[in-house]
Amino acid sequence: MEKHTPTPWTVRFENNYYVQGKDRSLAVAKILTDEPTLDIAKANAELIVKAVNAHEALVEACQRAKDYLHTKYPGEADIFAELSKAITLARP
Repeated sequence: MEKHTPTPWTVRFENNYYVQGKDRSLAVAKILTDEPTLDIAKANAELIVKAVNAHEALVEACQRAKDYLHTKYPGEADIFAELSKAITLARP
């Protein structure tokens, strides 16, 4: 699997909202401004950026929580299954 565009990603506006990579020379996504409102288009772009930029830290925190809880509460299978599923969905 290829590596994605380096983070952090940011939002810029030039007639449409663009999600751009760390070097700011590459648009990763174009959010069309024909959404119901320009504010919704901006919110969508900002949500994409927030999710991508937080992704790795959240996955690492889930993994650490799962590992810790497994040693402290080995009988809590439900929470381990839930964390494992979330981690698997988030990892490439």
